[in-house]
Amino acid sequence: MPLLDSIILVIQIALLTLVVVASGRLLKRGNDIFLAILFIFSIVSWLLSDLYWLAFDVLRSGEHMPLAANEIGECAMFLLLSTAISKYKNKEERISVFAACFASVFTLANTALWIIWSGEWLQDIVSGICLFVLLLTFLQVCEEKKMLNVNVKSVMSLAAFLVILFQVLTTYLQNTFTRILEYISYLIMFAAFCLFIVLAIVYMRRKEKAKPFLLSIAALLCGVFGIYMSPGIVYSVIFAVTSAIGPLMFFTIRREVLPDDIC
Repeated sequence: MPLLDSIILVIQIALLTLVVVASGRLLKRGNDIFLAILFIFSIVSWLLSDLYWLAFDVLRSGEHMPLAANEIGECAMFLLLSTAISKYKNKEERISVFAACFASVFTLANTALWIIWSGEWLQDIVSGICLFVLLLTFLQVCEEKKMLNVNVKSVMSLAAFLVILFQVLTTYLQNTFTRILEYISYLIMFAAFCLFIVLAIVYMRRKEKAKPFLLSIAALLCGVFGIYMSPGIVYSVIFAVTSAIGPLMFFTIRREVLPDDIC
């Protein structure tokens, strides 16, 4: 692992540790203990994934990671967060066509690209399935919360299509033009990533319910898909910004669990 990524990883571990410690208050004073427990377990899973990654890099630097045990922690995080936001779902509501189609096509396309790039069928498929579950649950909840109008769906679909198209072209056609398209795809992902972070903060300041936490999940999804797709310095930048998602998620879910808290 490059030195820059190692430094970012250590910082991320420190931030996640602080989030886990601070989250203990949610269990003591919260009025939604189940949501708090799921959130804490998800952050612990993320933290364990990072710790394994750091330990492996220190002990076996430069070697191929067997079975990618860190991805087990990541998959646990995705499934726990999916269960957490399921509390906002209407159990009688049918899964929307948009949520099902977008989640299926986007995760399938990403998983296919991961397999092409890495050749690791099993772990890429497992990661893809877990991300699909989280993305599907997230989109369904957003539909029910009226957060996805026609314009939002159109922009999301176009952005996702362009990102996948440009990555496919770059994978099979190596030239200057496709290289430009590749970086445009990174720019689209990073713009969406930053937009979700800003919106989460804006809605949190407005003291909205549910939306800030859901938007922090959206930022996490953008960060994860971006990290899995990006190489070099682009990877490092997205990885660094993703480190802020843990604290952001804590402050947004804190408002859900401690609604009377001034902060």
